[in-house]
Amino acid sequence: MKKVFLLFPFLIFISLLSTAQIDYQVRIDELYSAADALDGSGNEDPTWKVEFVDNGGGGLNATGCITTTIPTGTWWSGVPSQGITVPYQWPQVINSSATLFTTTMECWEEDGSAISCDNDACVFTTCSLLNSDDGHAPAGSGNGIFGNTGDINFTNDAPCIENQYELNIDGDNVNGTAANYKARISVYWSPSGGVDPGSISGDQVVCANGDPLAFTSLGDGEPANFPAHFTYQWQEDVGCSGTWTDIGSATSATYDAPIGITQSTCFRRLVKSIHCGDVISNYLTVTVTPTSTAPSSINSTETVLCGAGLIDLNVVGGSLAGADVWEWYDGDPNGTGVSIGTGSTLSSYAINATTTFYVRAEGSCGSTASASLLVTVNTPSVDPDSVTSTSSSTCIGTPVDLTVNGGALGSGAVWAWYDTDPLIGIPTSIYANASAVYNSVSPSLSTTYYVRAEGCDTTNAVSVAITVNELSANPTSVDATSSLFCSGGNTDLTVQGGPLGTGVAWQWYEGGCGSGLPINTGSTINVSPTITTTYYVRSEGECDTSTCLNVTITVDQFSTDPVSITPSSANICLGQSAVLTIDGGSLGTAANWEWYQGSCGGSYIGSGNTIGVTPGVTTTYFARAEGVCGNTICLSQTITVGVGAADPTSASLSVNNICPGDTTELSVTGPVLDPGYTWVWYTGACGAVPVGVGTSLDVMPTVTTTYYVRAVGTCGQTNCVSVTVDVLSAAIMADGITSDNNYFCTGDSAILEVYGGTIVAGSDWTWYENSCGGTPIGTGATITVYPSTNTAYFVRAEGGACGNTGCVNILINVLDAYAYMPPFDTLCGMGYPFELNNGVPQGGVYSGTGITNGIFDPIQAGIGAHSITYTFTETNGCIAIATGEIVIDSNDIVASVSIVPEICAEGGITLVGSTYGGSGFYIYEWSNGYIGNPLQYADTGTYSVIVADGSNCVSIIPDILVDEDVACIEMPNSFTPNNDGTNDMWNIDLSSYSNGSIQVYSKWGNLVWESSGTMLSWDGTHNGQILPAGTYYYILDIDNGTLTQNGPVTIVK
Repeated sequence: MKKVFLLFPFLIFISLLSTAQIDYQVRIDELYSAADALDGSGNEDPTWKVEFVDNGGGGLNATGCITTTIPTGTWWSGVPSQGITVPYQWPQVINSSATLFTTTMECWEEDGSAISCDNDACVFTTCSLLNSDDGHAPAGSGNGIFGNTGDINFTNDAPCIENQYELNIDGDNVNGTAANYKARISVYWSPSGGVDPGSISGDQVVCANGDPLAFTSLGDGEPANFPAHFTYQWQEDVGCSGTWTDIGSATSATYDAPIGITQSTCFRRLVKSIHCGDVISNYLTVTVTPTSTAPSSINSTETVLCGAGLIDLNVVGGSLAGADVWEWYDGDPNGTGVSIGTGSTLSSYAINATTTFYVRAEGSCGSTASASLLVTVNTPSVDPDSVTSTSSSTCIGTPVDLTVNGGALGSGAVWAWYDTDPLIGIPTSIYANASAVYNSVSPSLSTTYYVRAEGCDTTNAVSVAITVNELSANPTSVDATSSLFCSGGNTDLTVQGGPLGTGVAWQWYEGGCGSGLPINTGSTINVSPTITTTYYVRSEGECDTSTCLNVTITVDQFSTDPVSITPSSANICLGQSAVLTIDGGSLGTAANWEWYQGSCGGSYIGSGNTIGVTPGVTTTYFARAEGVCGNTICLSQTITVGVGAADPTSASLSVNNICPGDTTELSVTGPVLDPGYTWVWYTGACGAVPVGVGTSLDVMPTVTTTYYVRAVGTCGQTNCVSVTVDVLSAAIMADGITSDNNYFCTGDSAILEVYGGTIVAGSDWTWYENSCGGTPIGTGATITVYPSTNTAYFVRAEGGACGNTGCVNILINVLDAYAYMPPFDTLCGMGYPFELNNGVPQGGVYSGTGITNGIFDPIQAGIGAHSITYTFTETNGCIAIATGEIVIDSNDIVASVSIVPEICAEGGITLVGSTYGGSGFYIYEWSNGYIGNPLQYADTGTYSVIVADGSNCVSIIPDILVDEDVACIEMPNSFTPNNDGTNDMWNIDLSSYSNGSIQVYSKWGNLVWESSGTMLSWDGTHNGQILPAGTYYYILDIDNGTLTQNGPVTIVK
């Protein structure tokens, strides 16, 4: 195999290192020259020097100088005129780690002669004489300079065979063409010491159809060293008989045999190559253990028992392999089953409950499938304690329920009922059921019933006797010793007939047989009814109820006393009538209300609840109830008969010619009036408009008025007499005041207007505030007022013959509106804008110089005094206004700010304030909320700062522009993780970014903590261990490299 290598001037050689050891041998086979053939003979005299060195630490191998004469452009081998004979083979190199040779050559065309300046064929010499040496390779160099002819990576080619490689190098131009020289070299290599097959392990014992463990490689051999030239092939020998076959696709260093092996098998691994032949590893054996076969079923001496007992169980079918045993279980062995024994037979096994038995073969290769058998253990019944009945006695046709008490039914058992003793003879049960109740038993005669449990066994019986009762006969009649008397009497009632049945009695009722009120029992009873009553009787018992008979006892009732007599009128006039009515009381049997005059029982005048009378004189009337059971008490009522009154003689007044609304007293002169009569006064006409009663009457007319008076009573009225009150012409008091507006804000007005009343010539309406009288505020029927607070307004008519009238008034309500501002402190210098909030009540609007939306800006307002207006609108809509003043004084504070760029760890962009003037310490308040000096980590933007001195005088520096942002994140530079609850964690807030990650290193460069997220916290530990105090260094990455930052953090202990 021949390989050609070309020389490239700037070739970089890389040696591939390998730990595998090899043996190799190199031979130079042929040499080639195409240089100067113009020495006159058609031949040329080339000189070759070939060298190579391996990369395994071997020494330099060189051919030395080889010189000969050959036709130009031909390959040569043989004995040279000088140097070694070609082919030439170097000694074999043993146990080398070499994988390649680095080769070099020096060649030229030797033209030395007697007249040449070169007489040494092994030294390249040039001069101006004819036939000097030429065509030197490498080109452009001189004697002793070798040129690189390439690396031979010989282990890349197949071992155990000679591989030929061709070296090539170009030299200087000779006669216009570059000289060219070549050498053919053969290399034979093989693994040192021969091909190593490696070794395998994995001898094991498996169960039939089992899965052997994977076979392992103890030594990988040559494929691990030279995977391009050597491969694996696994073989198997089923039965280990010496016949080996390849396993398809088993070409790795290890092999995992498939599941399901049924026969002992041997395995080995071949190492294969093309030229080195196959070599065989050791072999391993997988020994297969046979398995048992599953049983087909189980036989038992009994499969159904009544109660606990002993059984024998036997395995049916199946076979055991090796040391396997039959294993018995109570329950499924693949579930919760419990092992109960071994062997093909399980003898005299005690069983007390229904059980499923399982058996299977078990051994070193596991277990077979199970066979199972259900053995049922029926529960025996328990003797009953007793039997009870819903009734121990009953009537013919009336059923009873019988119930078993105690005991228990076994498996499949029932309660069997008998009407004769089941132990005598062989009776048949009359009823059998699993229920403990025998419903609706209807014996026709007294009977004893028996019951017992019958199932897989029979219990003792228990019994109960049921008595059947006799029936009664119907009654024939009912007698009473007296069937009629007045209330309060009594009589005996007696029933005839029978006889009575078992447990039967005569039952008496009022109101109906069975449906009425039971009153007594027995054949004879005594009753004292207060009203007419019908009594009923029948026989009643457990088994029957007879027909019903009745008797009626009539009771005459007493009348009850009346309460009173009510007249339609107790006082009447002569010729008039009155109606008298009895109130209360009641009439007894055949009774009536009887009326008398003069005395009770005296002159009879009629009967009934009411009676009409027309006495000519005052008369007393009497009434009572009279009937078969006697009379009630007697009541009386007097009717008084009256007469009329005489006409009055005259009417007079106490004063005349009065002003409108003044009072005068009217009086009547006439007879003394009887009771029921009174004097009645009128206006307009006699009997027209009543204005009062009595012998005298005070009146206050506003105009001249005539008054009439007469006597009016029960028996009519007299004629009238009259008197006239003369009223002077004057103003009349108003009825009231109306307003077109009320409940309004200060500054609003209302128009007040008089209504009612009159004025006359010489009078007018006069208005006053808060009292009637004093200083008038106006005149006329209307007036416009402008109150600032709640105000009462009064009006009256003034002037005329009778002077002033009385006042009427109205209250005009003025709604409140209030606002107030406490004084402002004087400002020393111009600081930041601040919110105005001292207005009372809160919620109003501020206005004035330097105010925008309630914010006062000192800079906008400037030095000096500034008026502040506070306007507040009440919920009632009224507006209140308060005013104040803010004074801004100048000061001598002079402040400035420097923008200082620093590295992030030392503050990033830093704003440094410088101030003089003022007094005391300076306080810096920056527009981003930071208080202090300097401001570190300043982001790009515009800032301002207020500087305050000890006297609270301020100076503001606005519009500080930062445009040199190095995007620093403000990082805490220390923390104290000592578990004292203060500064125990290094907390980093990156919530204003999408994500972040951080790494912290020790001063030795070791990573001690890393985390990611937007809220990061470190407790100062590494892998759960507390780190020592000291300075550590962080690297922070924000938003995947958008921003990075590093710096120190100190753990303080």
